Amino acid sequence: MPWHAAATMTEPDAVVRVQQTLLDYWRERPQAADTVAGIQRWWLRGMVSHELLAAALAALQQQGLVDAQPAADGRVRWRRVTAPRR
Repeated sequence: MPWHAAATMTEPDAVVRVQQTLLDYWRERPQAADTVAGIQRWWLRGMVSHELLAAALAALQQQGLVDAQPAADGRVRWRRVTAPRR
């Protein structure tokens, strides 16, 4: 199923699908980092709502797979954790 089909799925299924899409993106581009707005616009081409993306990122962060890094400009950039926390 294409990742953009997440918009028509139930909320828990959609969050899991967006999580998988993000992990796939990071697998191909391990150094990638961006803001929620940047991920939504450039990585996911605007096909996923801000709320759904935020829920997916929060779940991945809770699992220790991604990290939110505050930048000097005040924006938060999301990146893959290179070694998952135990």
